[in-house]
Amino acid sequence: MGKAKSHVNKKEAQAVADYATDVAYALSLPRWRILVMTDPCGDDAMATVDTVDGKWTARIWLCEDWMTQPYDTRRETITHEVCHLIHMRLADTVIEDSKPLMRNGDHRDWTRRVRREFELMVDHLAVFLAETHSLERAWDKAHGRTS
Repeated sequence: MGKAKSHVNKKEAQAVADYATDVAYALSLPRWRILVMTDPCGDDAMATVDTVDGKWTARIWLCEDWMTQPYDTRRETITHEVCHLIHMRLADTVIEDSKPLMRNGDHRDWTRRVRREFELMVDHLAVFLAETHSLERAWDKAHGRTS
């Protein structure tokens, strides 16, 4: 059996990785190595990100229909995912360190609320950042568009 074809072509995967690196630099996160994975993320998201424990490596998964999404929506989505790198360790620490202080049901509710608030913060930051001229130019450059 041959290797399954990715839903994102190599050129787009490289453009996303290049842009994500530019966003990381803009956010003063220059140590991060950002990989675009070949398999799609879950059905309920445009993209997802996680980190490799103990390394400055992030992995981004893109939705199955990534290539059909509007150009600017894709830019905002990648900006959003990279913004998660700012708070990811903080969110995990807050959630884990609070566990012994609460009963299981209370902690599940706390975890849901903390994650929701971090997600809302990232939503606001990403929309603002994605529309800055330097990141718009970086997205265009990564996609071979020049003005």
